Amino acid sequence: MIVVQLVIPVLMSVLGLLVVQLILDINRSEPPLTLNLNPFPTSISTITAGEHVTKTSENLTQAYSHWLKKRGLSVIEYNPSTNFDINKFWLNKIAEMGLRTFSTRYVIGFGVNDTKIISFYNGEDIHSSAISLANTMNFLLKFYCGESKNIQTINEPLPDFDKTLYVSQSELLAMLNGLSVAQCILFGLSCLVASFSVFHIREKSSGAKHLQKVSGVNSIVFWLANLTWDFFHYLIPIFIILICFAGFQVPAYTGDGRLGIVFLCFFLFGLASIASMYVLHFLFSSPAGGTVAMIIINTVAGEFVIL
Repeated sequence: MIVVQLVIPVLMSVLGLLVVQLILDINRSEPPLTLNLNPFPTSISTITAGEHVTKTSENLTQAYSHWLKKRGLSVIEYNPSTNFDINKFWLNKIAEMGLRTFSTRYVIGFGVNDTKIISFYNGEDIHSSAISLANTMNFLLKFYCGESKNIQTINEPLPDFDKTLYVSQSELLAMLNGLSVAQCILFGLSCLVASFSVFHIREKSSGAKHLQKVSGVNSIVFWLANLTWDFFHYLIPIFIILICFAGFQVPAYTGDGRLGIVFLCFFLFGLASIASMYVLHFLFSSPAGGTVAMIIINTVAGEFVIL
């Protein structure tokens, strides 16, 4: 019983913090993406001078091949003397290594067809068309203007909303985050403090408390001893909850040295709530019914405070 009543607040607090973390991850903006072959380190670029090879197409394909090899990338050239069919070449590669492997290896390509420059790309891979075009344009710039020139293509995510909507969404998100953590902690602590009344309701209904009073136990000593014992058990999950706050780095609870203030709030709440449970236990004769009623009272009262 003691283990259960101590574990419930911790589990509920961790659940609330995980929900907040999940919401933050979902709403986090995607970072800008540089369009290059870094995500495909084992890629093989297909290079072809076309069906009718000219001096210009040969020079371009050789320069492109040399440019990629200098960057540590693999290249395969397709320049058959007869029966030029680059699509058939790729289909044979798929049959040879499988579609999954082919999609991760053959991402982009470069070709020349008479007076046209072609950027090949694999439609199975995300951003492959943009990566292929970016590589082709960067190569042509270096080929005609020198190695010192460079084009860096970055895919910037679209903005979330206009400023007004974004501010309102941020405020709503912050409110939902705080509300989810507060709701979980509220329910967990409501169960914890309500469980402290079980022993007293049982003693009252069985007459054990009356027997102690008749035996000469001082009322102040009786209630102070119970408060000390219950408050000691209350502090155990509170310290674990504070460790969870620090571990999840929740700014509302850990920023600007607020962790001490949070502990003070929990400390005062524990004294007040446990004392109130001692007062309310006189209204009940059944330990189970009294505990459930006190959980409901604590939860409803906490909801009014949150709202």
